[in-house]
Amino acid sequence: MFIVRRSPWLCRKRAACGCWETGHRVHELTGLEREILRLVDQGMSNKQIARQLGIKVATAKNHEHNILRKLHVHRRIEASDWYRQGGFHLKLEA
Repeated sequence: MFIVRRSPWLCRKRAACGCWETGHRVHELTGLEREILRLVDQGMSNKQIARQLGIKVATAKNHEHNILRKLHVHRRIEASDWYRQGGFHLKLEA
């Protein structure tokens, strides 16, 4: 089981919902959001992500916003940190 270490930047909402223990957030991400999270972790900008996936920059930004909301984080680096800690690899098949 994956457990996110507590950090000062973590959203209080994350701890309140308990998802940092269960990892259910993985199931909330769509396939495209998972792909965008992988590209964010690689350091790509929204413009590069849009070009890579053949979508508009505004669409990439919208998906990024949804990812941050679903993971209960506030910045791209926090989502990337969650991805690198193994949160994304819990259960990819829903």
